[in-house]
Amino acid sequence: MALNLKELQSKNFVTVGEVFVHFGTDYAAAPFATVLEAAGAAPATSPTLFGLVSDADLEGVMDKVTDMPVLAKARVRQVLAACRLISAPVPPPVKPEPLPLTKFKLSQVVNQASDIELTALDGPAIKVAYDRYRAVFGTHPPPSEEITGEQLTAVKAMLDADMAPYVDFAVWGPFGNRLAKKLKLNGVTFNSSGALIPLELSGPPSHDQWHRAFLCLRTALVSWGAVELGRLDKYSGMIGRYCERYGASCWLQIYQADVRCRGEHMERIRRRGDEARAKAEAAGGSHPLDPARPWDWVWGEACDDVAFWRVELEEPALLALTRGRMQPGLATQNLATPLPTKRVMVTDDAGPFPKVPKIHSVNGNVFTSNRKGHRICVGYNEGTCMKTSNGRRCPKDSGAIHQCNRCLSDGHGAQSCPRTDHPATKEPPAPRRPGGRGGKGKGRGKGKYQY
Repeated sequence: MALNLKELQSKNFVTVGEVFVHFGTDYAAAPFATVLEAAGAAPATSPTLFGLVSDADLEGVMDKVTDMPVLAKARVRQVLAACRLISAPVPPPVKPEPLPLTKFKLSQVVNQASDIELTALDGPAIKVAYDRYRAVFGTHPPPSEEITGEQLTAVKAMLDADMAPYVDFAVWGPFGNRLAKKLKLNGVTFNSSGALIPLELSGPPSHDQWHRAFLCLRTALVSWGAVELGRLDKYSGMIGRYCERYGASCWLQIYQADVRCRGEHMERIRRRGDEARAKAEAAGGSHPLDPARPWDWVWGEACDDVAFWRVELEEPALLALTRGRMQPGLATQNLATPLPTKRVMVTDDAGPFPKVPKIHSVNGNVFTSNRKGHRICVGYNEGTCMKTSNGRRCPKDSGAIHQCNRCLSDGHGAQSCPRTDHPATKEPPAPRRPGGRGGKGKGRGKGKYQY
């Protein structure tokens, strides 16, 4: 019988006799009883003690036993070897070498201007964050709102350093490990003489893509318990309402104000809050800012800061709209999508200020917004957001509308659209000439969409 260390140690042998029995040998029969007696041992001797007998001493004892068979000697040697294995100390378990943790720079995840290098959190820490998310939402985040370990690590590092959790949406967004290049935001701004000039910046080119990136930021802040869900949704809804009010042509001004708020103004609000809290506590009062979760209060104050949004967004947006009418070449730019715009509504209205064309935004072969600039809800067309409130509005995002992104019907989504073609890929019909045939007749014709 082969010697197996784990098997022998698992038997918990107490006596040498038990070891003999294990190998199928009667220790009380000759010549084994004679060998034990000649060695000064007994069947009740401890295996540890018997294992200390040297090979030379054992061979000398067996040589004194008359007519001892060779196989019997081999069995005694086997018992001695087994006793030595039993008494050997158990080696400690070998711990596997930990895998090297991933290192990354903040410039790759949250801030293009930062060269700080961090080490990604390990699995247990990531699980703690997502357990907190599940406690708030009751489920894990969907794939489009799930973020990577590097993204979670970067946000936690900023929170631990007592910094505003600002992330740059040019490098932050869903499927962070797939983000291979920056998005480009095309728009217009004012030069020194007050005229509108084209401008290209890094950032989400539409509110729809901004909202997707914001949902990932919401995942991070909720997972670390930094900001309450209601305050984040209030901020997102406010940006959506500004998009409805000013339209896609002012997306540059809207996004610029959002960046300044999250990247600059929230720090100012935090400082003012700390000063107000210190004064209130010195006077024996209290303040709603919680030092353990300061950014929760800050996000709420940012939404209610009317003066900031008037100066940073509302006035620039109104100026852009007004001067854009006087510069129709710039006013017709579509800032809501980086792809070429299709299906322009042509009018023949005369007047000192030409009307800004109403535009459908198209991405590939589907519509992403209607002519009024309302973003089409992605969930409605995927069948995951079917409830409608306040007309055709999306109950989850007030900036989105429930329409089919294939045919623009408000009675069904793309998953149940009866059409097999893609109207978004078709060019609109040419506008009719005023007055009907030959340019004569009553009334003034206007170009219309086919769909």
